Amino acid sequence: MAFLAGAAIRLGYTFAPELYDIPLSYDSQRSLIDNNLDIIERLGYQKESVEPRVFYTREDLEKTETLLRENGVAKSTARIVCVTQTSRTQRRGWPVAQFISVLNHARSKYNADLIFAGTSSEAEDIDSLRAQISCSSVSLAGQTTIQSMAALLASSDLVLTLDTGNMHIGRSVGVPMVILAPAWAPSIEWLPMDFDQINVFLGDRDPRSPPDCDIIQMNAAKVIEALDHMLTTYPRCDAARRYRAERNVSSIQR
Repeated sequence: MAFLAGAAIRLGYTFAPELYDIPLSYDSQRSLIDNNLDIIERLGYQKESVEPRVFYTREDLEKTETLLRENGVAKSTARIVCVTQTSRTQRRGWPVAQFISVLNHARSKYNADLIFAGTSSEAEDIDSLRAQISCSSVSLAGQTTIQSMAALLASSDLVLTLDTGNMHIGRSVGVPMVILAPAWAPSIEWLPMDFDQINVFLGDRDPRSPPDCDIIQMNAAKVIEALDHMLTTYPRCDAARRYRAERNVSSIQR
């Protein structure tokens, strides 16, 4: 089998180029996706820059729509998914008062359905934030898998999110997003830059914060402006929801 496979080639990014047949140098000005696609090109294949995709089954999509209906989410209003929590081991939060200002605006101006997503361990913090909003909202914390989260985001009109795993799922289904991210992170590696339907805010850490408390400081008015721009440019649209939702349905059933 080894003979049929041909000679092995040691290729990749390394600090010891003398040990590799084809050593590669990581380019910090390019994304991780672009850097990794260089490996494909060096192997003699044509590379194509593609966005990541998360697929789900039609059953996932139908269960997600049922869950939304059971929670009183209507098709006639804008759906905004809110991701307000992030890893407890790598805090990248935004002050609750700022979130409240933005979400109250979204509800009053667009009559938006506010849908909070997260893990079961984040449910208590999410409910604490929801209790301070001057309108009703829905929490699906702990009620979604990766696949059903993708179906939820694809079926929504906008995602307001911190720099989290759910942000990457939103990117994979092409939903418009407003992303709040810390400026000290390597944005080019992870964040979806230069997309018309995605607005990334890089906030600064407050110098008064303790070293273990990485809270993003950002003006809520700017985020409200970005939210208005997104919902004006990409308004609530059942057809756009259906297109995104159907585009990511897999023909392979689990």
